[in-house]
Amino acid sequence: MTEISELILSRQNASTGLIPASVAITSHGDYTDAWVRDNVYSILAVWGLSLAYRKIDDDEGHARELEGAVIKCMRGLLCSMMRQSAKVERFKTTQSTLHALHAKYDTSTGGTVVGDNEWGHLQLDATSIFLLFLAQMTAGGLSIIYTMDEVNFVQNLVFYIERAYRTPDYGVWERGNKINHGQPELNASSIGMVVAALQSLSGLNLFGADGSDDSVIVVHPDEVMRNLALLTSQLPRESRSKEIDGALLSIISWPAFAIRDADLVDRTRANIITKLGGKYGLKRFLRDGHQTVLEDTSRLHYNPNELTIFDKIECEWPLFFTFLILDGFFLDRPEQVMDYQSMLEPLLVHKEQVSDDGTTRTVALVPELYRVPLEFVEAEKAHPGSQHRVPNENVPLVWAQSLFFLGQLMQEGLLTPADMDPLDRRRAVLSPTMGGPAYPLSMPASTPVIQLALVVESAPLQHYLATLGLATELISQTRVTVANPATLRDAYVKCGHNRKLGLTGRPPRPVGTLQTCKLFQCRATQGALYSFLPYFLDHEAFYLVADNAYLASLFEEELEFLSRNWTSDQLGRPTMTIMLTENMLSPTSWDPNAPQADFLAVSRPGGFQTLIEVLLFIKSGRYRRHRVRLGKLRDFISTAVIEQLDHIPAPHRERTTSVDAYNGVVAEQSLPNSLVGTHGYTTPNIIKRHAQAHLTIAVDNASSMIMSSPDQIRSPLLSPVAQRLSTDFTAAGGAAAAAAAAAAAAPNTNPTMGTNLSPHDRRLNHSQNGLSAVVTSICDFSRPQNLDRALEEIALPHTLPDQCHLLHFIVHFRGAQYDIAGLGPVSKLVEEVYSKALNTLDWSTVRATAGLLRKTVNNLSINVSELLVRQKPILVGYGNRQFLIESPMHPVDLTEMLYSYCQSDIREAPFVQEVITYLSLISRASPETLDGMLRLRIYPIIIAMREEVSHRYGCSERVALEFLFASSPNEVKSIVHHVVRKPTIQKALPLGFAGKSSKTDASASVAATPSGSESAVAAATRTPGPGTAATTSPMKDEPLPLEGACPLSVGRGQWFYQRRNNGAVNRVPPNFYPRVWNILRSCNGFVVGASGRLPRDPTVSERTPEEFYFALQVEQLLDHFGDPAERSVAVDILVVIARLMERNPELRLKSDWLNLSFLLDRAVEYHWTEWIRFHRNSAVGKQAFAHLAMSDDYFAGNTDAFKARPCERDMVEAVEDNDHLDRLFFCKNHGLAQRLFLDLPIQGNGSAVSFLAKTCAHFAFEISLETLDVSYSLMEAVNA
Repeated sequence: MTEISELILSRQNASTGLIPASVAITSHGDYTDAWVRDNVYSILAVWGLSLAYRKIDDDEGHARELEGAVIKCMRGLLCSMMRQSAKVERFKTTQSTLHALHAKYDTSTGGTVVGDNEWGHLQLDATSIFLLFLAQMTAGGLSIIYTMDEVNFVQNLVFYIERAYRTPDYGVWERGNKINHGQPELNASSIGMVVAALQSLSGLNLFGADGSDDSVIVVHPDEVMRNLALLTSQLPRESRSKEIDGALLSIISWPAFAIRDADLVDRTRANIITKLGGKYGLKRFLRDGHQTVLEDTSRLHYNPNELTIFDKIECEWPLFFTFLILDGFFLDRPEQVMDYQSMLEPLLVHKEQVSDDGTTRTVALVPELYRVPLEFVEAEKAHPGSQHRVPNENVPLVWAQSLFFLGQLMQEGLLTPADMDPLDRRRAVLSPTMGGPAYPLSMPASTPVIQLALVVESAPLQHYLATLGLATELISQTRVTVANPATLRDAYVKCGHNRKLGLTGRPPRPVGTLQTCKLFQCRATQGALYSFLPYFLDHEAFYLVADNAYLASLFEEELEFLSRNWTSDQLGRPTMTIMLTENMLSPTSWDPNAPQADFLAVSRPGGFQTLIEVLLFIKSGRYRRHRVRLGKLRDFISTAVIEQLDHIPAPHRERTTSVDAYNGVVAEQSLPNSLVGTHGYTTPNIIKRHAQAHLTIAVDNASSMIMSSPDQIRSPLLSPVAQRLSTDFTAAGGAAAAAAAAAAAAPNTNPTMGTNLSPHDRRLNHSQNGLSAVVTSICDFSRPQNLDRALEEIALPHTLPDQCHLLHFIVHFRGAQYDIAGLGPVSKLVEEVYSKALNTLDWSTVRATAGLLRKTVNNLSINVSELLVRQKPILVGYGNRQFLIESPMHPVDLTEMLYSYCQSDIREAPFVQEVITYLSLISRASPETLDGMLRLRIYPIIIAMREEVSHRYGCSERVALEFLFASSPNEVKSIVHHVVRKPTIQKALPLGFAGKSSKTDASASVAATPSGSESAVAAATRTPGPGTAATTSPMKDEPLPLEGACPLSVGRGQWFYQRRNNGAVNRVPPNFYPRVWNILRSCNGFVVGASGRLPRDPTVSERTPEEFYFALQVEQLLDHFGDPAERSVAVDILVVIARLMERNPELRLKSDWLNLSFLLDRAVEYHWTEWIRFHRNSAVGKQAFAHLAMSDDYFAGNTDAFKARPCERDMVEAVEDNDHLDRLFFCKNHGLAQRLFLDLPIQGNGSAVSFLAKTCAHFAFEISLETLDVSYSLMEAVNA
């Protein structure tokens, strides 16, 4: 009691209750100010001591006195923050650093001490640690919150921090990016503390047991899940600039316990101790210059490239030993406690302290940090950990001293972990070996039972579904009011509303699935129950939901998301209400009199086509691993989660009104009547609009292809060869030429292109049809004088694509608001064509008109955030026009960016939005699918999708691209998933992308086709070279050969296709970037092509091996490989070199710069030489050589660089047919040679890696391969 009183309570201000961080005023700052974070940690020792006195039944009032000091400190922080309520209100919508709550205040007044733009105030961890212990102390019996004004303010603090996953801040150490340039970033330590605060406050009554429902804090579980997703994907990394940080100790253990994965906790802890540990404490992070003797304190920020001078001399903080001691107590690890207590003991500074009664006693103080004296700096850098360090003048650091006292109280048995953790958060990370449960308490022991309540809009539909065995309810029959999710979103706008503080409550943000899978009860409507539809049934303005197959797939994704993320602390089962409409029964139409057997075809090769098909499949009891119950809403009330909406102001508080006046809605201000019908639900507007569309302009029933944008003729989605097929698709006659070229490029031997075509095949043929000759001649964007003819033509009957193209032409020259006499504004006509195209499912025209109308996907910014929280930045655009989305964007800015960077085709921007949306769905349902991808490069992914279609159907690039634009949303989603999944070679039936298939693992030793295969030779010589698409015939559904194949034979395209896919999706092996960092450290830099450079300096001095920004620099270097397959091989080259250096540490790179393009070319040349020698007398060789005479121009590519290098004749001297000798030189056949090399198997004799290893050994190290320790399979290097 005495030490805590003298060192902590004696510093507490009598009027404000705030505690200074220390008494020191140094060149690094005025420590007499009251930091929010420091105050919370500092008062914990006082709280712990009060609990100890309670346990011993103190009768002298010490416990009450200490509790009063705790309450005074917490209320002092609360009052200081409430004075800045205007900032909280602005920050909820802007997330601006200038609108952030201040992180430190004047100790004596509680006022601000630093200007808004003079310091890094945005520290979400500080606000969150306050909220976390507000919850813990309230649960422990302290009364901290007194009024509803304070309750409303705390509720708004929840809204202030809940979007931490998209809010870069300055973090625990108040500097943001480690380069100390004042740039905030997403910090795992901040997000982890936010997760802990949100979970702790959820459902907590701030008035304790005496409070009403009005004082209960509302937390949206979907926001918690987004923060948790970012946290788990980012650990053990702290941020993009800091690969590890000691602050993570507070996240993985006490006080946050934010991580539920015990393995991830142990891995993060081990990383922290291994990389940051020292004799004097832990470093904050690598290359931390704070308070080192080399830091220039006269500057607020560091100079460029300055970080390297702090390497290996970072200050060490005893503070972290106190965290590790408490970590040992909370996890019941006595050995860990003893180890770190023994390490901390010699670091304590013992000083004489004079007590109030005049006696002198020695106290042990915890200094802030230990640093290396100037005279020992060089020795410490040479031999880290060898030199003596000295403490700085800030002794004690009060919050470190407080944690030290807590450890002592637990050591003496006066306090237990349960006393300091009333909410029992520590149990979330206890593993079975620690005596805890086998799973976290906040996670279900098994997948939850998902309750699906089926509601229908009409009696005929209910009767029809009953014949199928689906029990449903009419809206009028159910006891629960059904409403759209937007209704619930608007209801929460009143949550936390407070006029006196100028707070409006929660911004109108979308409500997620975890929240809508509850039932709600409101006192304002006499306890009526409400159910809200999931967001994917909230039909709004975009076209995706018009595809019933896509709607079915969305439903499946949501079931997967619920199974993964519904937690047991919800105290009930997730209950999803599904509103079934007639439009959902079929992609085209519904006939209630149709035979039942016609509707029960639920096993179609392409997957479920309607939502009802999925429900019928679930009814049979067979649905993946999910536990699902179908039934009526009234049957699920007793087992559902019921949440109160009593925090919403009741109608009688502001006006007198009846419930009937609002048609069963909670309140006018909460659940607006305009958004709900008789029972809160209306038929979706988009369905009504499309079903009742009446066109002002006449439309023919035929259909054809939409044209490209006039603003950018050359599409980045087509290779140069495909571009040359037609260089002007808007000029007169250009469409016909393009169609003819596309038809000629598609092999006529394809059996799927004949009669009896499937929908996919009809779309292939459809994509080759051009616009009508009349429209094509009129819509020449280089001839504005044709505008009058276009205005006359628009009133005549035309196909939907023709109408769209005419309207595009008019919009280009007159704008969307131009009024056509007798027809109205152009924008209205485009909307009509859009609606008609939706009715006829003409997806190419739908996307074209959506592009003209600049439509955006519903909640696109949320979809972007879903990817960003899982550490997947999004790259949009191509070449010199690229935009990297690294942080969430405002919806308006996001729309403007997309339509600015996606201009080569009017369908491009909507299609890019679709791809982003589908990737977001994948990341939610199965985030492991995107493992190994640093960035999501949208255009290369679309190119990989084009390659998939081309490879599957044996068609040209342009036809494949048109196929994509004409595909339904669900089909496009399936192709996206197929492209980004883990590497496998899959051969599926031509019908659909989800049908029967056989797979071969890409890591297996798969060779090429046997040498006697004539078709293989023809396929190889028909395939374009670098930068163009493979044009192989559709593969039969048969296994690939695994053994006995000739390693130097001509491939069938499967490995070339796989490499292109890997390069397009940007997937790299684990630990790839740290290994590249080690290579870069050994040379002057990397070179790719003519302009790609990554220098060693300052890269290595500024970036650490596992830093995100270093990985991003490597990615940008690899972007200089135009062909994704070459990019994939470049990754193999770097892995092979890394493996050679790891197995042979004595090796040194012989060149100052490592030229990856040169090494790739030499490996291709080496393989070409071996290929020629191997096939000089074979039938395959003679056929291939003879074919070269017809292929030189087609495969030549860019050979200027090779013509400058002498061609060695002895390279092919063993070839007996000298008539072909002059055509076999590598420089004349570079395109074919590279194509053959890129189609080599990955593993085994004669694989690409074996040629790369020999090439790198000779050209990178100038050593023969036989002298190296490379007897192992080099495939291990690729997969290591």
